[in-house]
Amino acid sequence: MNDIKSKKILAISAGQFLHKKITNPIKRRIRYLNYGLLGLATMIKNKLGLDISVFQGDEKTPQELIDIIESQGVSIKNDCEIILLSIPSFYSIGWCKEFVSLIKSRFGTRIVIGGRWVVDNNEDWVLSKIGDVDRIITGFGEVALASMLRPEYANLINDGSKECFSSFDYKLLNGYENYQPSIEVSRGCGSGCLFCADGKNRRLANKPASNIVSELDALDSLYEDYSVYLEAPHFIFERNWSYEFSKAIQNRGRIIPWRCTTRVESVPTEEVLGMLANTGLKVIDIGLESASPTQLIKMNKTRNPDGYLDRCKRLLESCSKYSIWVKLNILLYASENQKTI
Repeated sequence: MNDIKSKKILAISAGQFLHKKITNPIKRRIRYLNYGLLGLATMIKNKLGLDISVFQGDEKTPQELIDIIESQGVSIKNDCEIILLSIPSFYSIGWCKEFVSLIKSRFGTRIVIGGRWVVDNNEDWVLSKIGDVDRIITGFGEVALASMLRPEYANLINDGSKECFSSFDYKLLNGYENYQPSIEVSRGCGSGCLFCADGKNRRLANKPASNIVSELDALDSLYEDYSVYLEAPHFIFERNWSYEFSKAIQNRGRIIPWRCTTRVESVPTEEVLGMLANTGLKVIDIGLESASPTQLIKMNKTRNPDGYLDRCKRLLESCSKYSIWVKLNILLYASENQKTI
């Protein structure tokens, strides 16, 4: 590797040719932020002192994305030493194969791929599908990337299973204003679901409310009218944290609509849910996964499916009371049939 300190690093979130969700005018306007990649890029810039830019493939073709990168004044051949390619979905594999082929044939740039939800435990399969990459990174990428890019700084970087991203530098992301911003609140889950990359990763406590308010203040300077995703694989409505957050938002004086993802088991009391609705909580993504007792047990989602579904019912009723929208996530799992559906 040449002197990486004098070169540009490109961080690319892979696009998709095929989509698991039906395309429509609303979906085509939505741009999902790859906040994990943006967080790693922020770490690389702030802690490793390297020049990095982030681009998302979304619904662009690989060639269209390459053209966009070079239109921003970046010569991939002359300026770029390495490309970090994040694979956010199995639906991105075909896109990655074409992107890697174009980059290697035209520029010969080193390519490192990662993306826990796709890569972990599937390394050989991913490599067989994508082809000519130089390295594959599994798990949380902080320490591995630091060791590769600036090994003398690696001992200053905490393992990703132990620490959330403290902030995101949105200006690293090309066209950042087109994406709903995120704030990472927690990391990991540890509930043991067999289909989940976070099933065995210990859940971290919620980030202090004061830190979240500081990140909201920074977003105020970038966006005029926005909502924010408080990111956590398993958002737990901790009572003390909820009070702390409610008070911090009151003192801040500006309420921003926010969204989170939680599990059915994390049903908050109506008092806590109402209090958070007053802080701007507008949407909850609930990982219901199935209403079939048989499938819930096979997923290792719960050992008491009747109680599980009753808790979900009560959560939906409480959300309706406080005008909180709910998105129920459904997973078609192995041995699904007409009866379980």
